[in-house]
Amino acid sequence: SSLLLFVVSVFSSSGFEEGDEITGKHELGDSLLIAIPFDPNQLQDIENPALSARAEALSLVTVGLAYYSIDDFENAINYFTQAENIEGWFDSDGKEILYLLLGNTNIRAASKDKNTELLNTSIQYYETALDINSSYTRAIVGLAGTEYLKALGDPSQNTFVDIDLELLENSEELYFEALETENPPASANIETKVHFGLGQIYLVKAQIFSDEWLSNAKNEFEQVTAEYANGNQRITNLCGHAYARLGLIARIDEDNPAAIDYYQNASELVSPFYQVYYLTRLAEVYASDNSTDLAIETYEEAIDLAKFYGDASSVEKYSSRLNELIDQK
Repeated sequence: SSLLLFVVSVFSSSGFEEGDEITGKHELGDSLLIAIPFDPNQLQDIENPALSARAEALSLVTVGLAYYSIDDFENAINYFTQAENIEGWFDSDGKEILYLLLGNTNIRAASKDKNTELLNTSIQYYETALDINSSYTRAIVGLAGTEYLKALGDPSQNTFVDIDLELLENSEELYFEALETENPPASANIETKVHFGLGQIYLVKAQIFSDEWLSNAKNEFEQVTAEYANGNQRITNLCGHAYARLGLIARIDEDNPAAIDYYQNASELVSPFYQVYYLTRLAEVYASDNSTDLAIETYEEAIDLAKFYGDASSVEKYSSRLNELIDQK
């Protein structure tokens, strides 16, 4: 019981929102038939392959989630892959959860590293999850997010010239399909994830078509932040990203005070890599307001955080911009 309490408490912590995937009935925590009586202190010695396989999977997935929570996706994938290869853990025993996590990890790695090849890997994992469980709503949402990123084209370009409108529409349709799935668990937060996904799509449409889409995007992101304000701690990370998108919209509207508030909120809720990134966005708002000292101070905070987590590329990238601001003084 102490192990179960540890797992539940860890998965309730900030950055472990994905932990809901492996707790509770009908998931990895579904019931098992075991021979009784047995000594829980000698769990490794139980001659029950199904229980042994699932216990080993749980331990590996837990470590993988720990790396996932700090944006170390390479190690997360390593542990999830080890879990995938456990002998005796069959698809029918909740393995769609693992493929969801592998899909989620690859899509986040693709977003972080600007590596579009990983998006195809994500699609494969989501489709495998749906092959196991065709009504697995989380995987449908994952596919929608992947289609959205593929629609953006070259991630190094921010001109929106290469947007694939067909993929963008596919993404939107998948989000609405997810809403139609019957009885998804409350812990999946499907409706909130759809609000966020649609907000991103509408934000892109605002850049392609007209600013009228901005109000639609803002409304979707505000649905996410309102859900968090109502006490849903499971969407902490998602809410942080919603605040960041609201910060971007505020900047488009030339409302710097609002942008400052949004980016401050965003940086407090997200995982380390994005905390660093959103702090630099906050710094740029200060810089545009000619608050150079605040901009420098915020960049220094972001760089110190990147150093703490060993993010050398961010340290190098943002140190260059920090030096520019210092030279401008």
